[in-house]
Amino acid sequence: MVGRRPFVSRAEREKWNATYRRGTDNPRASGAPAAILDRAPAPPRPGAWALDLGCGTGRHARALAERGWEVLAVDAAAEALLRPADSPRIRRLLADLDHWRPAPAAFDLIVDVHFLDRSLAPALAAALRPGGSLLMEIRLGELRPGEPPPPFRLLPGESERLFPTLEVLWTQEEMEEGGGLGRYHLRAT
Repeated sequence: MVGRRPFVSRAEREKWNATYRRGTDNPRASGAPAAILDRAPAPPRPGAWALDLGCGTGRHARALAERGWEVLAVDAAAEALLRPADSPRIRRLLADLDHWRPAPAAFDLIVDVHFLDRSLAPALAAALRPGGSLLMEIRLGELRPGEPPPPFRLLPGESERLFPTLEVLWTQEEMEEGGGLGRYHLRAT
């Protein structure tokens, strides 16, 4: 797309690779799964697939695999994917998320924690099977007059506009000065 800065520019990839090289002192590498995973449903059938988008070292993928999900864990940082998957239920994929798109109706669950690419929203909605859930935990930002939305932060109330074909089951948005955190559970109908 002309004029749009790719998410996974060389500098961005190196920033995340350096983050993951730091190891276990990094909560994104070794911390507990994000709170939104508490809302993850049980797999609807044996062999049900979940997508862990922007998976990092796989803390969410591991938690989902332990609950019986088959998981596709996707990230743009090669360093993040070096850690062993810890489960035969986890498949890892190195992909430029600016260009990679999930297959339509391929997943019963998509988990997206702290990754936002608004242009990916239609493909994520289409990737859910009927009844499938999208769980997101995304940093929130504020819209400033005359400026575009912050590139890596969701605006309060924006999830419903990004995913108009999904049913909103639960939303929690906590704003503080300068930002906040949003948690969302949406479902394909």
